[in-house]
Amino acid sequence: MKKSIFFLMIAIALSPVKAFSCSCLTPSSFCESITDENGQTLEWITAIVRAKLVSNTNRKDVEVSEVIYGSIPESEMVILHDWCTLYVHELEFGAEYIFALKEFEGNFSLLNCAVSFLKIEDEVVIGAIAPGINSMDYKDLASLETCGDAFKFFSLDRHVKLFPNPTAYQIKIQNIHAEASVNIDLKVYDIHGRLVSMPSNVQGILPEEHWVIDIESYSSGVYLFKISTTFQELVYRVVKVDN
Repeated sequence: MKKSIFFLMIAIALSPVKAFSCSCLTPSSFCESITDENGQTLEWITAIVRAKLVSNTNRKDVEVSEVIYGSIPESEMVILHDWCTLYVHELEFGAEYIFALKEFEGNFSLLNCAVSFLKIEDEVVIGAIAPGINSMDYKDLASLETCGDAFKFFSLDRHVKLFPNPTAYQIKIQNIHAEASVNIDLKVYDIHGRLVSMPSNVQGILPEEHWVIDIESYSSGVYLFKISTTFQELVYRVVKVDN
């Protein structure tokens, strides 16, 4: 009996790790992992985020730069994984990824038996994105039909607020999303479509935080404020009144 147990332990020790990684059927791509047979985002997916890996231990600490789908409680978070999470050893410290996450009792984790993350390098997404697609520009993800609506749910008009309007001195752009930061670019045009100003883009306006744009030096009139993210843009007509 002892001899049998001894040989069993040796067999387990010598067996490839992959043999114990996952016993279920594994989707071959990210899109197949996050959608059902009807192309709808799976109901147990809480969020899809763009994030940078800042700790690569068993607990994966990340800094979220964009919430693509769903919601998260804060921009800095821990992503857990278990023995049935695939390819997790491939995550690189300091690299950026798209993560598909599920939440249970306040904890966020990668999906089991799924392709639950994709790497981003120089704004190009790399990995098993969809059948036959292993590389594409990040900004083009919204065009992927095989991922259903997963990359189309971010609603910019529900995440930012621009006020006051009319105004003589300042415009404030506020992140009204209660759960995550938002990255935006801003370009200001006159009523004839000529570029007036292009303030630096903001990496991470925190919840309830304001980005203040000084327009006191502008002539009175109507201006077009174009606010954009990777996937969407909004144009606000702002009336500048005399000081």
